[in-house]
Amino acid sequence: MRARSVVIASGARYRRPEVPDLATFEGAGVSYWVSTIEARLCAGEEVALVGGGNSAGQAVAFLAPQVKVAPGGPTRPH
Repeated sequence: MRARSVVIASGARYRRPEVPDLATFEGAGVSYWVSTIEARLCAGEEVALVGGGNSAGQAVAFLAPQVKVAPGGPTRPH
């Protein structure tokens, strides 16, 4: 999957997925939350939403009017 920005919606206690070098991109394209501010910053861009549950639903609510969400699915903890 390729996207300019990635939103990881993994709940109130951030569960960081095991992705090599993920910390390198935190604050530079990877977010663990979405508000109207992040949605405006990503306006017109394609983003990947990784996560599930309530956080992912809230992220979609903020992002949907502003961005194109790349296809994907919810993740499950291992």
